[in-house]
Amino acid sequence: MLKQRFLVFGFIAVVSGLVATGTTLGSRFKRYPTHSETAPLMHPGTTQDTSPPPVQPRTNQTDDSTPFMPVEEESFDEEIGTLFSHNVLDISSMQIEYVYTGEVFNNTRGGLNTTNATEYRGNLDVALTADMDDWVGVPGGTFFLYGQDLHGRGITGDHVGDFQTLSNLDNDINFTQVSEFWWQQELAEGQIWLKLGKQDSNADFCALDLGGDFVGSSFGQIPTLPMPTFPDPGLGAALFATVTDTVSFGAGVYDGAANGRTWGFDTLGAGGAFSIMELKVDPQLAIFGGNPAAYRFGVWHHSGDWDTLDGASTFSYNHGYYMGFDQLLWLEEEDEEQGLGFFLQYGWAPQNRNEVRDYFGAGLLYRGPIDGRDEDLLGCGLAHTKFSNILERDSDQTYESAIELFYRAQLRPWAAIQPDLQFISNPGGNLRDSLTAGLRFEVVL
Repeated sequence: MLKQRFLVFGFIAVVSGLVATGTTLGSRFKRYPTHSETAPLMHPGTTQDTSPPPVQPRTNQTDDSTPFMPVEEESFDEEIGTLFSHNVLDISSMQIEYVYTGEVFNNTRGGLNTTNATEYRGNLDVALTADMDDWVGVPGGTFFLYGQDLHGRGITGDHVGDFQTLSNLDNDINFTQVSEFWWQQELAEGQIWLKLGKQDSNADFCALDLGGDFVGSSFGQIPTLPMPTFPDPGLGAALFATVTDTVSFGAGVYDGAANGRTWGFDTLGAGGAFSIMELKVDPQLAIFGGNPAAYRFGVWHHSGDWDTLDGASTFSYNHGYYMGFDQLLWLEEEDEEQGLGFFLQYGWAPQNRNEVRDYFGAGLLYRGPIDGRDEDLLGCGLAHTKFSNILERDSDQTYESAIELFYRAQLRPWAAIQPDLQFISNPGGNLRDSLTAGLRFEVVL
């Protein structure tokens, strides 16, 4: 494992050195670029920029700003604070970013057990984003390279037994891998853009702006979608188009059996393909005071073989649909970068070949809830899954509901902490109700 970590991060360092010609950047680390962020929720009366945003990497759904209440982005030429340097030299065509995210969680009651039920999980992200116009003379081109090191262990598997996975950092294994490498190309004066390479489909599809700061996994990837995402991004191609100022469309095709620990070519075509299409509308409805919003409607299809849950037969495909709604409810009068928003999620998949037939999620997020703490976030959310009738019949698994409450405190431009409480009703569909408590932290290195 140590050798693997050295090779992965050594590879990224070498590429970074070649591109940067010796210049290093530390900047505020942000989530993956999402298709939703290509048309972010805007303040009333502003003009929407339909061009793709600067490509920025992910910290497993933690962020020091909230897309639904946009703030001015730091330009590449600004001095951005990090842990080791508060005056970091930057160059306009390349970003190199390092972020460490760690968390401690404890199962205080219920679930599988509460004996020695405290665990630590950590993740190191290293990402490089390069403007290919400057480096190789391709206007509108962006190259992205992203490595991860996931270590420690979570409490889901050994202590809670929840199906939805209470932390989006949790996973069955530890790994060091090149999670993504792709090229994004703008076309038609930024109205169309194409993305090719190993990528996380959840970065561009079924991604809510307001769900990104929650710890719970379902607020990011809803459990009815078998999409290639953390920890297994896959090779794929995605195309996005801006139709009008308020309507955009995206479609993607990805490896249906992706293994994030590899470059992706060995599994390509071996387990079918995952295809997805999404329509996004950005209305400003009078019922919500004309405040910014983003509504998403998507369908997906998987061409691989899927056994029925009882093993009686095999289907040659899988399919489903989803919806997601971000809505800003209220802006503070004195500061339009702060206020309250809510989100809704829904996903469906056929219950004869999927463990979850219906998923529903909802939540509230407030930015700047305390005077003088303008960058802090307060969030509360509900994630509910309804299991297949086959699981209910054979193993008494009925439903699982998770309620999450968190407060994210931005201590410094380069550091944040996030206390988190979760009540999980019926974990796994048939276990005792669980109450977990944890603390997540993020440091921009």
